[in-house]
Amino acid sequence: MKRMKEKTDEISALQNELNQVISTSDQHILGMFNNLDHEYDFLDMHGLTKVMCIKTLNEKLNDIQSQLNGNKLKPNFSDGKSHVFQIICGAGNHSQGRAVLKYAVDSWLQKYGFDYYPDITHGQFLVCLNKK
Repeated sequence: MKRMKEKTDEISALQNELNQVISTSDQHILGMFNNLDHEYDFLDMHGLTKVMCIKTLNEKLNDIQSQLNGNKLKPNFSDGKSHVFQIICGAGNHSQGRAVLKYAVDSWLQKYGFDYYPDITHGQFLVCLNKK
């Protein structure tokens, strides 16, 4: 029993280490494809894991909505209240098997009732956020 517990603890430690490496890798990838000068215009998520993609998307859209509502971000649409944000996750040509990110993003946006236009073929989305 003691040996089984030691092996379980060892596997758990390795899993934690692997998760940390994946998280660091995702952060590096985000930094490579995104420019802070355009952080409220688009988000390129090429190469991210599905979990990091959805986490980042949730944080970014909440941040934009908060910035709009707090008058810290000027809407980029001519009506003065709408802000269009582009999400780029790619067509999935480099995925092993079926594309992952574009379907995960589409499903997530649908689930939370966002007003958006999907270009599933190319893995791009335009999301419209409105100042409240």
